[in-house]
Amino acid sequence: MDTLTVDDVAEQPTRIIHDVEKGEIALVTKEGRPLFVAVPVDEKLIELGLPWRLRSGSTNRRR
Repeated sequence: MDTLTVDDVAEQPTRIIHDVEKGEIALVTKEGRPLFVAVPVDEKLIELGLPWRLRSGSTNRRR
């Protein structure tokens, strides 16, 4: 797992993408606290119950 700060993400936004493409999890922190996790979507995640809307590739959101 890679840990990045929000400043790291601002300076190197593709770093998260590269981690996830390699199947790794990326934890992003702000002021030393976890902010969010970028997780690759794979069969195991789907088996664990990834919501249908995400696994179908739908990006439409209700407003």
